Amino acid sequence: MLVDVDRGKQFYVRFEDRLFRMATGPIRLAQMLDAELVPVLIVETFTWKYTIHFGSPVPQHYLGSPPDMQAIGTHLLQEFSKAITRHPEQCNMRLLRAMCPLPENGLADLSVVIQTAENP
Repeated sequence: MLVDVDRGKQFYVRFEDRLFRMATGPIRLAQMLDAELVPVLIVETFTWKYTIHFGSPVPQHYLGSPPDMQAIGTHLLQEFSKAITRHPEQCNMRLLRAMCPLPENGLADLSVVIQTAENP
């Protein structure tokens, strides 16, 4: 399942100097099924040749009740960034549209953005 879709329930994760909008579907599904949540990225290495990158699973205690959405999102983005930094040319527009700069006014604005995304 994709975490960079722009529909359904969303939340924002602070990552480096950006906010990343992330779909909650894969997280909620993993929590409901008591399943591991493993970050996966597919990279085209040559025409019609692909490499699948599997990251380390999200620590199971993050998926408790209630799930720690910020910790989960941060873990996923850290794992994704390992492949993305090696292949930045493969970032598609869907992924790029899921990112925005941090608010200039600091943490107060950031908390409003996060709260709005978590409670649509």
